[in-house]
Amino acid sequence: LTFIEVSSFFSPGSALAATCGPNHRSEGPRHWQFADRSVSVAAPDSIVIISARMNGKCNRIPGDGANFELARRDMVARQICERGVRSARVLAAMESVPRHLFVPPELVSDAYADEALPIGKGQTISQPYVVAAGAEALSLQGHERVLEVGAGTGYQAAMLSLLAREVISIEAIPALAASARDRLARLGYANARIEEGDGSQGFAGGAPFDAILVAAAAPAV
Repeated sequence: LTFIEVSSFFSPGSALAATCGPNHRSEGPRHWQFADRSVSVAAPDSIVIISARMNGKCNRIPGDGANFELARRDMVARQICERGVRSARVLAAMESVPRHLFVPPELVSDAYADEALPIGKGQTISQPYVVAAGAEALSLQGHERVLEVGAGTGYQAAMLSLLAREVISIEAIPALAASARDRLARLGYANARIEEGDGSQGFAGGAPFDAILVAAAAPAV
């Protein structure tokens, strides 16, 4: 059993780990069938010139009619890959999940920013790097059953569903649980399930699990 508790923020000023190489390839997870292809991340020594509006945090602003796919690739390259996340499966999953559909409408322009964002009810959607780092730490191969504590909008669950056989995510706030459940169903993440309840005691009804990721506070671990 792998148990990971993730923090809510990674400082952009922290030292960078080794950068990703130019030829990362997908390892072919069982869901969504990522083909054996290069992940769209530039080599560390390559020169890429992109003309785009940037916000105050040095993140591309998608804007109206935006190319969100390009924004995701930029997020993976600059926020995740350069900080040392190396799993090709995790990088491909982060590049696949449309984060802008998991944030409030008024924050869509900041969906791929290097920060956590408010989602209502005093909660946040985690910073992209934190999501990726937590997923990589689980070392999922594709056959696992995973429990996530703290569903939020369902973004982490969607990403984990591309890496594992089944994901159960438990959320204590009814409104968030309901909206996350509807969102995942609408977007087609069929192997991710949202349960409403207090995740600090785990989820005995779905046990056993091969891995547990905790993205919410608890009185004790």
